[in-house]
Amino acid sequence: MPRASTRAIDGAPARAGLRPTPAPGGVPVAVLRFAVPTETPVLACVIAPDGRIVRVVLEGKLSAGEHCCAWDGLDARGARAPAGTYTLRLEAAGHALASRTLIVG
Repeated sequence: MPRASTRAIDGAPARAGLRPTPAPGGVPVAVLRFAVPTETPVLACVIAPDGRIVRVVLEGKLSAGEHCCAWDGLDARGARAPAGTYTLRLEAAGHALASRTLIVG
């Protein structure tokens, strides 16, 4: 099961946050819950330990309010990501939020 620590960067709103939760069947999932103050473009991606983007989990314009998206532990090709520490990064409304998630093999 993934573990995460959350830290705001670039003055991200206090309501933004990342929280890992287990999925049915034990598949690791990181759930990203956040709020945006106005309609804005949003980008959420998973970054591997070597700095490359493993998968974009959300990209598009969202309305004001609370939202969530999830990473199922798979890369962009649908293969399970290997064990390691991954960074989940959210960019929205001129702010960025990052969290680390550990996948145990």
